[in-house]
Amino acid sequence: MLSYIAFHIFLATILINGNLYSPILKSKNNREKTKMHEAKGEIHMKNLVILGGGYGGMRVLQRLFPNQLPNDVEVTLIDKAPYHSLKTEFYALAAGTISDQHVRVAFPEHPRLKIRYGCVKRIDLEEKCVYVDDQMIAYDDLIVGLGCEDKYHGVPGALEHTYSIQSIDASRATYQTLNNLPAHATVSNCRSWIKRSRTSKRAKRKPPGFKNHLI
Repeated sequence: MLSYIAFHIFLATILINGNLYSPILKSKNNREKTKMHEAKGEIHMKNLVILGGGYGGMRVLQRLFPNQLPNDVEVTLIDKAPYHSLKTEFYALAAGTISDQHVRVAFPEHPRLKIRYGCVKRIDLEEKCVYVDDQMIAYDDLIVGLGCEDKYHGVPGALEHTYSIQSIDASRATYQTLNNLPAHATVSNCRSWIKRSRTSKRAKRKPPGFKNHLI
């Protein structure tokens, strides 16, 4: 988890250094289009699209807003949830020691920030657009911060039989399962991060004879 967060903060810092941000993906056509607008005395508003409102996406937004966004740039943030989630606290949500409201953070507001909700289906690098559910969104510059997935390290049966704390929805489901365990139940943590072992150790309503086992 810590390496995941550090990578996205490092990525966002690289994007900000230099000319306020250094877009990941550019095209010769867009640079030529900008020069044409400048020659005509027009301001071509570029669309910076950020995929994912996680730690990386929020880091970029925090550095750009409220006063560091270039005058010719608009931002479109795309995320499936209407809020940022504190992923490092999902273990506590699954354990039942905190509620949803403690891990939700509102996205920033700005006149040149648009937020679109949905799942990213496809990224077309040639046409410079992304497909979100049933709509297409064009971009001039793109930042991809869509997060990560669970890794099971080759443990047999882990994919089919384990509960996750990778997302806020998964953490809720894990909480429900832990909350309904029978007496003398055993919880195994598969290749546990320290936070995953804390999930079962700190479960708010442990049944009698509860056992915690690390794999």
